[in-house]
Amino acid sequence: MYLESVKHAFFKLSMCVLDIFFLFMILFSITGTVTVVVPLYIAEISPTNLRGAMGTCHQLMVTIGILLGQVGVTFNDNIMYQLRMCSLLKIVM
Repeated sequence: MYLESVKHAFFKLSMCVLDIFFLFMILFSITGTVTVVVPLYIAEISPTNLRGAMGTCHQLMVTIGILLGQVGVTFNDNIMYQLRMCSLLKIVM
């Protein structure tokens, strides 16, 4: 009985880890694509005299988002909260 419950707990944990792994793989792929495509799009549609400022603002907002994400998860020890907040910030960006 004990061994069966340990197997069940391990199976549930491994499924949770796999779900989180695939979720993050999808989110990292989307985030990487957006990080490449958005600056190119901004450079194409912005006027020539504002092109540098528009690209800089995009990079500044990405950096501020990373800073807020790091500060937000630093003050909370709950690992599921940290994973949710990191995922939410990736989706919002």
